[in-house]
Amino acid sequence: MLATTIGLCLVGVWLPCSLIAAFLGMQPLPAAYWPLLAAILLGYAGAAFAARRLLARWVPVG
Repeated sequence: MLATTIGLCLVGVWLPCSLIAAFLGMQPLPAAYWPLLAAILLGYAGAAFAARRLLARWVPVG
């Protein structure tokens, strides 16, 4: 599942820069978008990790 997610993300990054982008009406994203996206994804991952740890304290596993 992780490999599929990473693969789809890579296709999403590659597609606007590919030769078929013009046919699909796409254009590359501005350079300022990438650091913002990285910050959002890191924040989301951190929040998900923290929520999982908090939930593990209240809900016994196994």
